[in-house]
Amino acid sequence: MRTPSLRVTGFGLLAALLAAALAPLAAENDEPSYAAATRGTRWLETRPGGLAIKVLVERANLGGDEVELGEITFPPNSRIGDHPHGSVEMFYVLEGRLEHVVNGRSHVLEKGMVGIVRPGDRVQHNAGPEGCKALVVWAPGGEVARLAPGFRIRPVGDHD
Repeated sequence: MRTPSLRVTGFGLLAALLAAALAPLAAENDEPSYAAATRGTRWLETRPGGLAIKVLVERANLGGDEVELGEITFPPNSRIGDHPHGSVEMFYVLEGRLEHVVNGRSHVLEKGMVGIVRPGDRVQHNAGPEGCKALVVWAPGGEVARLAPGFRIRPVGDHD
């Protein structure tokens, strides 16, 4: 039976020492750079009882700019005038109705429907007398930072 050479044993020892030395670094790098569970990051509000966006996913808890997600509440009879977006914007209506006007063409979105806007489109959002609550997705992200200066900002609390 042949005994392993000192060279092979030395290489194995070197590899083991290197692995032990790098283990703490690897553990740090294995930590996720995102929040695996969260209540969201912040509220954007025009005023109490006004248009409000609960920001659920953005760079702060996603760790990247791939997508942003919010829960948007349109008060009864509210109107958001003609505006563009730099990202794809998708609304999924949870409650109420929303007139979704894209490039001058009106679409009424009801519970369970999706409205889509592509970059370069012009869009208006008009809520009826019952208001509307929807999930809004922006891909890629960046819309929250663009919108935030026009809103009051408050943190998401435990009750939100």
